[in-house]
Amino acid sequence: YQNKSYKSTLASVSMVLVSKRDKKRVFEHLLNEGVIVVKKDLTLPQHKETGVPNLHVWMILKSLKSRDHVELVYNWRHYYYCLLYTSDAADDLLCVDLGGRRIIKKKK
Repeated sequence: YQNKSYKSTLASVSMVLVSKRDKKRVFEHLLNEGVIVVKKDLTLPQHKETGVPNLHVWMILKSLKSRDHVELVYNWRHYYYCLLYTSDAADDLLCVDLGGRRIIKKKK
């Protein structure tokens, strides 16, 4: 038995597809800065620092958090994601494999 509100909730959920280009832009920003801030307003058209839709940035970082590549601090409607250089994702301070096939290097 399933109630009607459960079914309507499932019907309203849609999948978020993030392009490789957007993932790369978020990863590069995270590697260059070491931290990325996401405002909790998921309806923002673009993230100010990356130019990627705010919802996509949040989903990418949520995925990285689930794999323990970043640490999350939430304060005053902002998510602060900090890159963990001590995790299994870090090879050294110049490059990090964030679960993808490529290793993205920091710009000097």
